[in-house]
Amino acid sequence: MVYHSPLQDVPALAFSSDSATPSPCRLSIKFSKAHNQASILLSFCAHVHDFADEQQVVLIYDADQLVPGTSFLRPTTEDLSQAQQSRLARSGSPAFKTLQLTLRQPCPVRCLPSTGCIAPKTGHETQLHQLRDLARALDICLVFDHVHLHVNQYAAFHHLVNRPESLVGVPYRGALTRETDWTVFVPLEDVVADSLPPYSEVSAKRYREAGGSSSPELLPLKRKRAVPAVPTRINTAIPAAFDLLLGSPTEKATTTALPSPLRSSSPYKPAHVHDVIENALNTMVPLAVEKVSAGRS
Repeated sequence: MVYHSPLQDVPALAFSSDSATPSPCRLSIKFSKAHNQASILLSFCAHVHDFADEQQVVLIYDADQLVPGTSFLRPTTEDLSQAQQSRLARSGSPAFKTLQLTLRQPCPVRCLPSTGCIAPKTGHETQLHQLRDLARALDICLVFDHVHLHVNQYAAFHHLVNRPESLVGVPYRGALTRETDWTVFVPLEDVVADSLPPYSEVSAKRYREAGGSSSPELLPLKRKRAVPAVPTRINTAIPAAFDLLLGSPTEKATTTALPSPLRSSSPYKPAHVHDVIENALNTMVPLAVEKVSAGRS
C-alpha cells in the first residue's frame, strides 16, 4: 500500500493547554487518497529509566479521532526563542505555522516493547511529565515551518485538516510493536516519592525501632491540648480509732485543699499526701491527749 507523506520527520514543537513549555518532536503525516486514510505522528526521544540510550515514543493522531470543524492552521503567535526558531527553520526565510487539533479521546501511544510503566531517568522527570500531559490532552498545538510542506502536498494536508470525518487512520507499521496510552507514563508525584534517598528510609526505620518519637520530617506532629490544672483535694479524715481522743464527731472529718501543682521551673516540690497526714496527726494527737488528761483530773 502506497502512502504519501505531506510532512516527513519535520522538526516541530508540541504543546497542550496543560503544558508549561512546548516539547520538541518530529512531525510526520501519512496520507492515502485511494483508501481515505490519514494520520499524524509525533515522534519523541525520551530518557527512560534503565536504558542507556534515548528511547523513541510516538503519539498517533488518526484522522477519524479529530473533531470535525475544530482543526485549523494559523500563523504562529507563540513566542519562540532564537534556539527554537533555528531548530524549526528549514531555510533563512521560515514561515512558522501552528496546527491546532481537537481530539475525540486521548491518542494511542507507541513505545518500546517492554512491560510495565515508563519512568524517567534522574534529571529528566519534567520531559516525561510533559509527554504524559500531551498523550492525555484533547487539544494539541503543533508549531512547524510551513516551508517544509511542498506545494504538491497542499491538497492532502488541507483535506486532513478541513475534512477529517471523511478519513480513517493509517494502520501503524513500525518497530514500536507495543500500543498503549498515556497511563504508561509514571506520574511525576510518584517519581518524586520514589526518588527519596535510601538513607531517609533507613534512618526513619531505626528511629521507630528505637522507640523514639517521630521526627517532624517523617510524620506530622499532633499537638496536645493543654489541660488546665485542677486543685487537688486530699481527704484527711481522722480514722474512727481517734474518735475518743477528738471528742466531738463534727471535728473528725476535715478536708484540706492543696494548691495547684507548681511549674516545672520552680525549685520547690509539692508536699506528698503522706506528709500532709503525718503533719496533721503530729499536731492533733497531742492536743487530744492533753484534753483527755484534763478531763480525768
